[in-house]
Amino acid sequence: RPGQNLYVSPEDGRWTATYRPKAIDLYPFVLQPRPDGAHQYAVGFRVESGALRERPQELLGEHRFFTDDGHQTAAFAHVVKRLNQEVQAAQWATRAAAALQAHHLLEPWPGAQPQGQDAQSLDASVGLFRVHEEKLNALDGPALKALQQANALPLAYGQLLSLSRME
Repeated sequence: RPGQNLYVSPEDGRWTATYRPKAIDLYPFVLQPRPDGAHQYAVGFRVESGALRERPQELLGEHRFFTDDGHQTAAFAHVVKRLNQEVQAAQWATRAAAALQAHHLLEPWPGAQPQGQDAQSLDASVGLFRVHEEKLNALDGPALKALQQANALPLAYGQLLSLSRME
């Protein structure tokens, strides 16, 4: 429904769905690429969230980032670990998708591409893509081996297996 989020309570803004996206779960923390371009990340905190406290109230689920002697608290170390896992998963997905594309296995998903005015105003890469199952099944041994080595086959088969949930 336009203007209404069915997963957020209109009374108090709480997330109501049983599944909670990690981006919401980890908010207000983010990993930001370091400016030196060393393929490393720094933990960022969205100050505008209003969640930063001078003295966190642990009874309310608030935690300090560091102990008095400068070490990460267990709660903050857990956040950092999950943020790093997100970056690693995104890097894997990017590499896997590139390998699938290199073998011409990705195609625009009919009905999921921008239409009308949106199609003209958006970049052609915007939209959803799917694995072309027939092309995947027609690959020869060396091509399948290359996709296996790129760890792209789990992504391809996972997407194909998920199609039954879309109907």
